[in-house]
Amino acid sequence: MKTNLKSWLYANLISRPLLFSWWAGIVFVVLISILPHGSLTAEDSVMGVDKLARAGLFFFLAFIPAAFFTSGKLGLCVATSMAPLGFLLELAQKYFPERHFSAEDIIANNIGTVVGLGLALLIRFFFYTGGHHRFSFKKLVRKKRSGSGEKK
Repeated sequence: MKTNLKSWLYANLISRPLLFSWWAGIVFVVLISILPHGSLTAEDSVMGVDKLARAGLFFFLAFIPAAFFTSGKLGLCVATSMAPLGFLLELAQKYFPERHFSAEDIIANNIGTVVGLGLALLIRFFFYTGGHHRFSFKKLVRKKRSGSGEKK
């Protein structure tokens, strides 16, 4: 039985508006990381608006797939891939004009990713998001078939 890619994506991912906002968030993070003068605060700030914004953006980028993708494994893989994305974007800033590499930005990206992933897993566990229910702890009882050669 063949299924096309579009139906598979909609069956295994999330609603269109949420998926669109997640992709828009990724595009926004990539653009703000490589554009000159894309920083939110001065370069010498240790913990400023820039770091909080980075943590918030990466929180969002890790939270959405981990909490709402139908496939929990796919959501977990996509959410954990946000940490390497933040590292690679920060590393790429060395090669763009008027941008600079900052270890504090990597830490802020990773903090946002870890907190978003942790909260999403809690929400997924307690509220059954993603479309699947938790496993039941009821014992499976096999029904005996009549006529199986057993004496009644």
